[in-house]
Amino acid sequence: MNSLHSAHGPPRVSAHLLSRQRLLDILDGPAVLVLVQGPGGSGKTTLLAQFAALTCERSTFAWVSISRFRATRKSFWRSVVESLHTAAATSPAVDIDRIFAEDADPRDELVHTLGGLTNHILVLDELHRITDLEVFDDLITVLMHCPGLRIIAGTRTVTPLSGPLSAARVDVATVDADLLRFTVAETEELLVDSGIGPTPDLARSVTEAASGLALPTKLIVEALRRDPHASPDQVSRRLTDAGTAYLDELLRMAPDDDDYVPFLLETSAAEELTPALTARLVPRLDHRALLGRVEAGGFGTVSPGPDGERFRYTNLIRTALRAQLRSRHPDRYQHLRHTVAEWEFEFGDPYLAFVIAVDIDDLGLATKIAKSAWIELLGEHMDGIIATTETISRWQLRNYPIIAMIIALAHNSSATGRFRALEYFAIAAGSARLLRSRFSTSDQIVLLTLEAAALRVIGQTERAEAPALEAAALLDANEEIVRFELPTLLPTLYSHNGISLFYTGHVAESARSFELSHISAVQSGSLTDRVHATGLKAGTAALTGNMDFAALVVRQAENESWPPGYLGGYLTTHFHIARTFIRLEEFDFNGAATELDLLNDELRTSEHRGAMLYLRALIKLGQNEVHHGARSIGLAMAADPALRRLDARTQASLRVTAATLLTAAGEYTQAHHTLDALPVRFRYLGHVSRARLAAVTGDLTDARASLARIQHESRLTPRDQAELDLVRALVEWRSADPSAARLRFGDAVANLAEHRMRFPLMLIPGEDLQELRQAFQTPGMADVFDLPVPPAFRTPAPEIRLTRRELIVVSHLAEDSNAREIAAALFVSVNTVKSQMQSVYKKLGVRSREEAVYRARQLRLIPDHAEADSWQE
Repeated sequence: MNSLHSAHGPPRVSAHLLSRQRLLDILDGPAVLVLVQGPGGSGKTTLLAQFAALTCERSTFAWVSISRFRATRKSFWRSVVESLHTAAATSPAVDIDRIFAEDADPRDELVHTLGGLTNHILVLDELHRITDLEVFDDLITVLMHCPGLRIIAGTRTVTPLSGPLSAARVDVATVDADLLRFTVAETEELLVDSGIGPTPDLARSVTEAASGLALPTKLIVEALRRDPHASPDQVSRRLTDAGTAYLDELLRMAPDDDDYVPFLLETSAAEELTPALTARLVPRLDHRALLGRVEAGGFGTVSPGPDGERFRYTNLIRTALRAQLRSRHPDRYQHLRHTVAEWEFEFGDPYLAFVIAVDIDDLGLATKIAKSAWIELLGEHMDGIIATTETISRWQLRNYPIIAMIIALAHNSSATGRFRALEYFAIAAGSARLLRSRFSTSDQIVLLTLEAAALRVIGQTERAEAPALEAAALLDANEEIVRFELPTLLPTLYSHNGISLFYTGHVAESARSFELSHISAVQSGSLTDRVHATGLKAGTAALTGNMDFAALVVRQAENESWPPGYLGGYLTTHFHIARTFIRLEEFDFNGAATELDLLNDELRTSEHRGAMLYLRALIKLGQNEVHHGARSIGLAMAADPALRRLDARTQASLRVTAATLLTAAGEYTQAHHTLDALPVRFRYLGHVSRARLAAVTGDLTDARASLARIQHESRLTPRDQAELDLVRALVEWRSADPSAARLRFGDAVANLAEHRMRFPLMLIPGEDLQELRQAFQTPGMADVFDLPVPPAFRTPAPEIRLTRRELIVVSHLAEDSNAREIAAALFVSVNTVKSQMQSVYKKLGVRSREEAVYRARQLRLIPDHAEADSWQE
């Protein structure tokens, strides 16, 4: 007859107990030994009792709760053998003294005694109380030779039965502490069974507060059950009350020891306790012995770590302990949390250290952490940084510009946070400038770099030039000091200052900064900084036309093993820019598009979005979608306010690129107007594009005049110089000056060959390029023209040029406005509008409004509504 016999008996199983089938299935599985390992309060005993109650009808159970009186080898086996034979209804009683007689082999005797059992399950509760190692070997031997017996054991600690030797001898299954934890779904089910209802948010809160442990979970649910319709504030109080009640219960059962409670309170200041951190927090106490007693008392869980075992209090317990510590000893609480923050900063998690520093309002320590762990903080904790710093007032931040910058960058990572980011960037830039003189040389470098970065990110790139140059000079003059004082931050300083220098036109200086950033990152061992510096080196080299060097850096990087999460993010933006350019130079436009698509998530938030739009336009040029490529820039800037906040120089450069594509598309009037709309101080950026446009349309006088305006050629990048020389060759060739054309074309080919570039060849009409190739065989031709150059420019057609006011009139006509409405919109007389309409009809060779609109759109003289808006921005 099946039965359940107990030595000290299993607990009663509640009728409302949540059945966790995923765990019961493991206990009922094929393994002959199942270990249920977890801390006090994790539900081990309840799970074992529930399993026994559910399956006792088909198996014979014996239950042994091991107390300190049953922990010796002989007393343990006495309880086990008697319970098993009683459950099996065998007689006479077993003589345990005979089994352990001096002339007997206890294991042989145990196997002989228990070998006749069939379909028996032995439940051992509190197995961690066994200290005699012989017992564990006895259990394995019995299981090996008694096929009718299975053992399920609950233990708070890892025992020898968990080792590989046991697993090699019998089938072992383990339900560890993580498996024992209540999932959010199970907590919600428990809430529903208790009449509280399906509340996923509450279930998550309860699971987190109880750390998934069974006993505190049930305590919280019981507290909430009294008022299932409690408000969020009331729920929070219920959680606190449950934690206090649970703590009081544990303390009631705790040993009478003067050191015990102080140890609990002071170590609760840490999120996770290592032996070394515990010794730092309570140096006067025997922390090893006390920590073992705390774990045994069910206050938390132990897990393995690289530097030994780590202990974590249950969230509910830690919250209650901290509340008592803060209430009783506020100064001590502040000191201990500061100690934990410094420890985490030095040996653990910089993000956790930053959170603690902000929580205790130690913004000086938070600044110290941010200075050394800038990239690490922002790598995976953007949302956490924002949430953590919400309590810091704007007024406080004026004295902590580094923290203001961290907050700004965190907000800037989200398209919806851009306006908040601008506010914090402004605080960072202003306070960095005002406070600079109060700080050491190292801090001044940090503040100058921050000021330049903040100004750069908010679009005030021109103002970023001065602090960036000053920071670079201080870095050069004090490199050894900074290397000693800020070794982990040096790669970040060089990389961010290099970005500021690059975008303010100091290309050579930026390349040197990126190289120094890479060297510093290698020396510091920071993979994150090394990845960032590698990408910056490759991307800026490609943007400037040093393709040989860019390809070399990319090949070296591709031979390394970068974590998958790095690709497609901010740190590798320039790495992808370099690989996109490599494909462009090979005229692999679809491959370039695929590579650039990896940065789609970065386009709206990255400060490098101008380079991305530039590349996207060049890809469209290569795909023979020049009209779409030109419009894509304007449409993107119209659709996304973040793109309109690009710095003025980058916006002007993008308009110049759009004008080049419009020229290639044969939309000469729109190209003229795009260049005419450039701000006066950036007109110099459009000289080459204007010269190309004039040459293509046959206005060689205007082409020469535009080229004559170009100054400071020594500052041009190899890519800019190649484009300029090709346009000069085009102008001279069309001007019938072959010697000058030969000279310019030779310069261009030599530059292209030296830097492994081909793409600039697409930026002049194909017919002219072919004629220049046939006329002049210059050194480097074979390297430059080893691949066919795809045609990009359309055959020039007779140009129809409308004035800007005439274009506006045609746009109004396209919207079905009459002459009176147009006059009102433009604040001119009706007669003036009619005169302009007649001029438009004459230039277009049409006789009516409808024909004028149709012809203007056919010639692409007027864009669609969204396009028109974008170019007016």
